This record gives sequence, structure tokens and C-alpha cells, in this order.
Amino acid sequence: MNNGKFALVVPNNRLLRPDFCSSYYANFTKFHKDILDVKLFVVDDYSHFVRENLKALESSGIPFEYWTVSSQVGFFKENFGNDWKKYWSIIPHRTDASRSFGYLVAALWGADVIITVDDDNYAIGDPSSVDYDYLGAHDIVNSETEVTEVSSTSNWFNTISMLQTEPERELYARGYPYSRRFGELRYSTRKRKLVMNVGLWIGDPDVDSITILNEGSLDGLPKSKTVNFRSQLKRLVLAKDTFAPLNTANTAYSRKLLPIIYDTFQGTQLDWLKLDRFGDIWCNLFVKKIIDQTGEGVAVGIPLVRHRKEPRNTFDDFEKEFLGLLVSEKLIQCLEQIQLDSGGYANLYQELVEGLRENSKKLGQIPSLARYFDRLFTCMQGWLDAVEKLGLP
Repeated sequence: MNNGKFALVVPNNRLLRPDFCSSYYANFTKFHKDILDVKLFVVDDYSHFVRENLKALESSGIPFEYWTVSSQVGFFKENFGNDWKKYWSIIPHRTDASRSFGYLVAALWGADVIITVDDDNYAIGDPSSVDYDYLGAHDIVNSETEVTEVSSTSNWFNTISMLQTEPERELYARGYPYSRRFGELRYSTRKRKLVMNVGLWIGDPDVDSITILNEGSLDGLPKSKTVNFRSQLKRLVLAKDTFAPLNTANTAYSRKLLPIIYDTFQGTQLDWLKLDRFGDIWCNLFVKKIIDQTGEGVAVGIPLVRHRKEPRNTFDDFEKEFLGLLVSEKLIQCLEQIQLDSGGYANLYQELVEGLRENSKKLGQIPSLARYFDRLFTCMQGWLDAVEKLGLP
């Protein structure tokens, strides 16, 4: 293995299924990984099933830390003293973006690679294919290797295009801007130092509600399924200035990215519309922008996991996504115009926050949106401060 210690960070506000935990243990053992090199960090987000979840974790065989809300508060009191409320407020609550807290404790544990997964992503224990070697595939992080690099004339790459679907159809990943859906792809081979690896999924593809409604599905579940890779090309690296909708399900970060992997929250309201469902996409837009400046790389492809999405009302998701679709288009344009000149991840994040503030009027003049972005940029700055105060990279 290239790396020594791997952390798996999982946000949770519901009952953890025992087969979720056991799927990762089975994968690690089938691919002959040392279980002591791994720790699972579960960030409780006001779940009503703490006792049941602890029982499931204790029987899983994986070393773990379960951070209840009260233990998280205790962490901030212990590490930030009288300022604890200020730093506690930076961590998003009642949202999957609460996983940001897990990044902090994972780094303090000494993880070389911080992997974030959702509790509906299941490791696949098929030892016949490295496509499913969970830690082995994410171990590409922190290594320099010859890779196939992809660039796009639209500056965007669709990750689902790497996967075969049943029935066969063109699907775009959630967060892919509608304005960039036509671009010519170009491939080249070069050596890159990789600091982030985004694994993909079979089963339920991560698509937006418009796509699901277009299939006539009202239970939030896409009728089209992803079943495997479309070709022998199972890992691509995104070229500089080529973005992709990168989520936080099955995504691995180098420890040194900690200053920039704050999982952005959503939540502002505009009449009946609520800004939601784009927090992870925006977070990784910022991350990719900064990584490009350093010359290091982001890979997409293996390992595959199985995504088993829970049913929900598709129209509810549409209400949560509609405002985000509009704002995302403006945010992408704004981000492309920001020039970064600093060195080092923390300095680049600071420069990005300042650039976003300076260009915030381009994101919309609606008072509720202006207040939201002001708070978001303040929290992004606070994240940098928290990482520094904890003595982390």
C-alpha cells in the first residue's frame, strides 16, 4: 500500500444498516487489507438511533469512532475554549455536510487519506476484479503515476459517461451544468501527482430530479441503472480547467487537502424554493479550482461501490434543486473568472474566499441569497482558522 492510514467519514442521521458496515469489512478482508490501518468515523447528526447504530458498528469488525452531537460539542469546548461556539457554528448541522467535522477528527487521528462515503454506498466484495478493491483503488492518492488525462472544450466532463447504463441512455451526473452539455473530449497521457480520487457507483446513478422525472419516476429512484464501466478505461484524470460534478460519496482526499475540503452547506429560502442538493458539488468545485493551481491532479473512476438510494418524493427533490440549478450556473462563471496566484493550499483557499466575496454580486442581488453567501464565505474562512488552531496541515 502507498499510504499508511485510511479514514472513512460517514455523516448519519438515521438507522445504519448492518450490511452497510459489514460490506466494507468484507471488502477489506477479501482484498487482504490490514483492518488496523482503517478507522470509520461516524458523524451523528441528531439521529434517533444512536444505540442501534453503535450496536451495528460494534459488530462490524472495523475500528470506529462514533461522534454524537454532545461529544462533538465537547470536542469544540476542549479545543477552542471560550470561542467554542464560534467554531461549532462553522460545522453544518442537520445536513450531510456535517461530515466536515469528521475530516477534522480523521486528520487528528493521523489519516493519510480521508475517504468520505454516504450510508447508502455499499462496498462490493468481488475479489475477482480490482474495480471493487476499495482501499486499493483509493490508495492512488498521494502517488505520482502515468495517467490518461481528459479535457473538454466545454470545460466540463460528465463522470457518468464512463459507466454503462441499463437501458442504454445518456445520463448526466447531478450538478452538471445544463449550459455545458455539449463539448468535445480530448485525451492525452502524462504523469501526474494525484491528491484526490473520486470513485463511481453501480446501481442508482447520482442524477438530478429533472432526469428522474423525465423517466416518469416519482419515488426519487432513477429507472436507468449503472451496471459497470463502459470500456477498459476505468480511471481518468481531469485536465487543468476541466471540471466535473464531483460528489462526496466514495471520494478520497489527501490529508494535505484538509484546509480546502470544507463541505459547503446550503439551506437559504426564497419563497417556496429552498437552496439544497448542491453543497458537495460546490465544495469540490472549489477544491478542483485550487488543485489546478498547484499542478496536482484529481482522478475519477475506480473503486466502484453499489448505490442503494432510499425512495423519496421526486418533486420534493425538484423543489430543493431548482434554485441551485440557477445559482450554480452563475457560480461556475464566477469561479472561472477568479485568478489564483498564491502557493500552498491554505493560502489558495484564503485567496479563493476573497475572490468569491469580491464577485458575490454576480451571484444574485436577492437579499436572502446575499445573506447566505456572506455566511458561507465567513464559515469557509472560519474553517481555515479552525484547521490552523488545531495544528493541522
